[in-house]
Order: sequence, then structure tokens, then C-alpha cells
Amino acid sequence: MSTCYICATSGSHADPTNTPSDSGTQTNNTTTTTPATPAKPQLQHGKYKVPLLNDNGDDYTHWCKMVTLVLEHRGFWDMVDGTTPAPNSTTNPNAYQDWCRRNKEAQIQLLLALSHAPHNHVLNDKTSKEIWDLLKIQYQGDDNLRQHYLLERLFTLAFCNVEPMEPQISEVVSITHQLTDISFPITDQLLASTVRVKLLESWNTLKTVLANTGGSKQMSKNVISQILAEESRHIWAAGRDAMAYFAKSLGKAKKKQDNRKKCTHCKRKSHDCYILTLPLLFLLPLHPTMLPSSRLLTHGTALL
Repeated sequence: MSTCYICATSGSHADPTNTPSDSGTQTNNTTTTTPATPAKPQLQHGKYKVPLLNDNGDDYTHWCKMVTLVLEHRGFWDMVDGTTPAPNSTTNPNAYQDWCRRNKEAQIQLLLALSHAPHNHVLNDKTSKEIWDLLKIQYQGDDNLRQHYLLERLFTLAFCNVEPMEPQISEVVSITHQLTDISFPITDQLLASTVRVKLLESWNTLKTVLANTGGSKQMSKNVISQILAEESRHIWAAGRDAMAYFAKSLGKAKKKQDNRKKCTHCKRKSHDCYILTLPLLFLLPLHPTMLPSSRLLTHGTALL
């Protein structure tokens, strides 16, 4: 994954203990010390490793969150979200020059975090807000359309036993966070229930335990931790080798797929020529020439 380093500044305060000033006045053997001016925090430059927004934009949500935090920390977010409009260049030229400087800095921060394809989309934009808004339209689209896509993905995504559970669960959690970001909040209870019901039959015992667990233990983080702990127990019982465990699970899944019922006529799996040609039998008395092949007529099951 390509990454860029975005500079950021952070202040480090000096020792808060005040030291006496060299100058002071003494009256009646009492020394009055003038407090020293507190030292200004010295700016220290740092860098954040920000993944580039890739060409197809499928990591836009995570990229957006990371870049937003960096811009907020650096004090340029008001330029990107448009809360600080450009001052009038005639009546307030100094403020306008400062705004242009900050706008260019925000543009640099954004452009450095883009890969080739998204960079080309925003070449002609003049402000950081225009860049941000265009990227949102390009890779996130309309909120209603995105909401439909994410909900469909959330409810149709199926877990499998041939891959580790953690990345599969993480994808579900990521979808719920994206829905929340577009004002369609998913409660923690619904997230926990969604993760639980997606478990396969081999997890039925744990599913029953989780379904009968109440209180704070129904929180998503507790449900997820129990699932991952149960998976670790399965791996430990199978020989403590995760790669071997999932390879064995994959072999079982392929064997189960190979054991599907074969058609008695064409030997293909998961269908029966009798069922496929049954509707054609109703056409036979009126239009025998409409049948696609004479071979189907000689199929014993189709003629019965």
C-alpha cells in the first residue's frame, strides 16, 4: 500500500517552574522578584504516515477519517469544510493573503495524500474545499445511494469457516461505521446481533450462549472477543497451527461442494435435466418442433 508522510506540528511546553528574574528591588530586607514571562511553546515538526487514496477509491472512508484528523490537528480543517470563507481582497488584502496561504497549505496536504487517478480528478480545482467536495462526490456519491449499497452489503455478507474470523468481522464493523458517518446510525446492540447471526452452523453452540447472554455482555466488543476466543480454542485443539486449520477447513468445504447431487442425464451438478425440460412437455402436443433438441425427447425421465 502506498503511503505519504504529512507533516504536522505539535507544541511542547517548557518546564512550568518560573525562574527568578535577574532584576529585582530590595526594600526593608525583602526581595521582590519580577515574575518571568512564561516561555512560549516551541513547535516541533512531526510526520504522519497516511495511506494514499487508491485509484478505485474503495478505501475512501478510512482515508477520509485519517486526513480529517491531520487537517484538524494542523488547523486547516476550516479551509476544507468551508467554515472560513475567503475575505474580500480589496477591503482586507492582508487577511485575503493569509487565507490564500492557508488554502494552498491545505491543498498541498490533500494532493500529497492522493494516488494517480484521484489526483487527476482534482487538477483543475482552485481551493481545498473544491478538492474535498469533488473527492466525496467521486468516491462516496449520494448518501441515499451509498446507504442502500452499504445496507445491502451488511445484510448479504456471509461468514465462512475457511478464513480467519477477525477480518470478516472487521468488514462488518467497518460497514456500520460508514453507515453512521452518513447519518444512518447502527446501534451497538444491532452490530452485536448482526455478527452473531452471521456465524455458521458449526458455531451453533456459541450462538445459543450469546443469544441467552444479557446485560453488558451483549455489547459488540464482548461478542466479538468471545468469537475470536472460540476460534483460537478450535485452532489450539486442531494442532495449534492456524494455516493448517484453515487449509483443512477449505478442504472440507471443497469436498462438501463435490458431493452435490449430479444430474442422471448430463452428470452436471446441482440440477436435473428432468426438472429443466419439464415445462417443455406442455408444448409437445401443440408444437413438437419447438423443443430445442431431440436428445431431450429421448431422455427417459423427461418423457415419463
